[in-house]
Amino acid sequence: MNIVSELGVHQQSLPPLTIPSFITQHTGLGNRKNVDKMRYLYRKATIIYGIVCNTTNEIYVGSTWDSVRRFNKHLLSTDISRKNKELQDAIDEHSIDRFIAYIFTKVAIDRTLTKEQKKLILRSVEQKYIDMFPKNQVFNSINSIKKSPFSYIRLVYRIGAKFLMPQ
Repeated sequence: MNIVSELGVHQQSLPPLTIPSFITQHTGLGNRKNVDKMRYLYRKATIIYGIVCNTTNEIYVGSTWDSVRRFNKHLLSTDISRKNKELQDAIDEHSIDRFIAYIFTKVAIDRTLTKEQKKLILRSVEQKYIDMFPKNQVFNSINSIKKSPFSYIRLVYRIGAKFLMPQ
């Protein structure tokens, strides 16, 4: 199927994304009550999530340990410094009602780790989900985390049993 862009150029539409049916989804993101419910449900959880545009079949994959703040930035804020410009531009263009939020997984991270160690672990898990989708269908500005997966391996080696068995 071809679509016409604002410049009149025909572009090939992207195929639908495959997301397993067992993944929790949240619709009606244009309704503040639905977004607030989602923020409340995951307020104390560290999560990997996706936000899919049904119009373009593109996805943003993110991670957070503060879903109240993060979902506010992505879905409710009108501040121009919002997270991920590509996602925000798509929301502005297509309307938030055309998006679905997916919660891929909750991540258990040892609370004794430093903030940087937690970020590295969370981004490594996030990258696994980014890699599940075709690169041309991912909103993320950079389709990979800044540090290589080997950084994660070195981190686990450095902190050893403390990571594996919280004290």
